[in-house]
Amino acid sequence: MTVRRRPFVLLALMGLMAVMLPSPVAAVEEGTVGRVTVERVSGTSRISTAIAVSAEAFPTADTVVISRADQFADALVGAVVAAENDAPILLVDSTSTPTEVLEEITRLGATEAVVLGGTGAVSESAAAAISDLGVTVRRIAGTSRFDTAARAAAEASDTSRVFVANGGNFPDALSVAPYAAFLGNPIVLANAASLPQETADLLRTLAPDEIVVIGGTAAVDNAVFGELGALAGSIRRIAGISRWDTSAQVFDEAVGAGMSSSSRWLATGVNFPDALAAGPAVVAAGASFLLVPGDGLGAAPEVAPRLAADYCELDHLVLPGGPGAIT
Repeated sequence: MTVRRRPFVLLALMGLMAVMLPSPVAAVEEGTVGRVTVERVSGTSRISTAIAVSAEAFPTADTVVISRADQFADALVGAVVAAENDAPILLVDSTSTPTEVLEEITRLGATEAVVLGGTGAVSESAAAAISDLGVTVRRIAGTSRFDTAARAAAEASDTSRVFVANGGNFPDALSVAPYAAFLGNPIVLANAASLPQETADLLRTLAPDEIVVIGGTAAVDNAVFGELGALAGSIRRIAGISRWDTSAQVFDEAVGAGMSSSSRWLATGVNFPDALAAGPAVVAAGASFLLVPGDGLGAAPEVAPRLAADYCELDHLVLPGGPGAIT
């Protein structure tokens, strides 16, 4: 298996005091903790935060990936699609594309936009506004979130390993998204107690060497785990006792596979938009990723050691999202 290591993008140094952002899109300097610089990359909304993340990690991009801002269903596998195309993820309203998004597409110099989901997710009028820039628009869309994820797997460069996450909730899929994107492995979706036909059909076609289920039995139960095991050479779980523990365990494996231990992005695990946009940016920036509670690490004791361990290696933290997302 070939592991792609993308170049680091120079990131501005930031600090720790939570402040109100002076403009709709900004990277804010907040200070240092010891030798660790802390940077907040944020906007005044989830849409403008995604733009700020794009501006931080992507000086230019030939391609952008477009996702609906208010639902996660079609976008859970977006980080892999974006990273395979060296693209940021930008968020739009379901029925329109905000002017600020069109301006970011122009700044990037993109000539292609990949829309995640059908017209019920991102309308034709929203896509047409992007097309009017002279950008070629194509969709990855199926009849369901499971079908869309299966179709998105065609973008992955290495299907010898496939990650499987619960399609009815977002934390586990978002935890693994930067790691899967780093490796070039697809993410597909399952229900907690049933394996969708679209997912099973894809896995039969791919016949991967390994399936890695993200999350415990509440996310993907043992019966589904057994069905999945019959479709691959081997199967295993990465699972903790909470979303935070699962994220921490994914982080450990990702760093072991070559993702950076010195630069870490932290996104709130209680909502999806900031972590969604962060996925491909983490890969482009040569960093690693953890989900955190928005109001402190007391609820995530499994994550806290990943911010203290190897302290001499940790020198940079990036927080996508404003103080309302991560205080």
